Amino acid sequence: MNKKLLSALFLISTLSPGISAQVPSTVAGAQPSSLQLERMSNPSAWTIPDNEAAVTQSEVICPTGGKVLQMTVPVDYSKGQKAYPVGWPRMNCNKLTAVESNWQDYDNFEFMAKVKVSRSELRRPVCSLIIGTRPKQFDLQIKFNAQGEWLRVTVPVSELKEKGIPVEKIPQVVFSVSESNYADKDVVELSLGGFRLTCASFAVAAFSIMDPALAPGAKAVKLNITANGQESEVRRGAPLILRQKDKILHREQLPLTKGAQVYELDISKLNLVPGDYEISLFPDDAKLQKIASFKIVGSAW
Repeated sequence: MNKKLLSALFLISTLSPGISAQVPSTVAGAQPSSLQLERMSNPSAWTIPDNEAAVTQSEVICPTGGKVLQMTVPVDYSKGQKAYPVGWPRMNCNKLTAVESNWQDYDNFEFMAKVKVSRSELRRPVCSLIIGTRPKQFDLQIKFNAQGEWLRVTVPVSELKEKGIPVEKIPQVVFSVSESNYADKDVVELSLGGFRLTCASFAVAAFSIMDPALAPGAKAVKLNITANGQESEVRRGAPLILRQKDKILHREQLPLTKGAQVYELDISKLNLVPGDYEISLFPDDAKLQKIASFKIVGSAW
């Protein structure tokens, strides 16, 4: 995986061990802002193919609260699969309930991770996360800044959708350690916890105009929009204005749904003359505002 794609797929940030857990806010009848995947912190939810690792319950408490799962890998260049003695010890989670495996209404899959290796001089240990099954599979190499330091890993659910992974029923989650990244007889201890699904704060994450140059008499402007956040908030829509310089020509409340969408803004009755125009979403909110421009050209030819 190249570095550009990797940086687009996930966000890793360092947390201090004393950070407190946050209780998600909810609205009556609405989807919770987060779903704790507590089962994933329980060893019984995981299987170890080829017995190349062990999974146990750690006595450590996760920085965000809750139990911690520990995967221990004794690196051994002489064992493992016959064809690949220097292999990829891993643990698989495919025992989530229907609710826990349905990620389609959330924006991110998050968890906390840290690693300890028997060789203290190893500065940048790594492990891998795999979501889904081939050929529809998401792969992420997690590079730790240092041993014993907790990291928060965030995977956008939108990236899983782009891979064709069925986010309404995630087939499996896998953590693996490539033995080739370590020396023979190293012992790798991977600690994991705080598994959860989260909704981003309501925002229009992307806004553009499909065709920024329109002929005179055009009936509509096609808007490309991606909205994030809880469904109940997204469906409130976004205020929109169309203007030419300082003159406001049109206002409306733009209907929105969660995710990517195309909206055709009707301009058939505005009699727009050739020139430059601007469309603003949330024009009165500097934090949420998005702006895109288009023009009516002088001639249809």
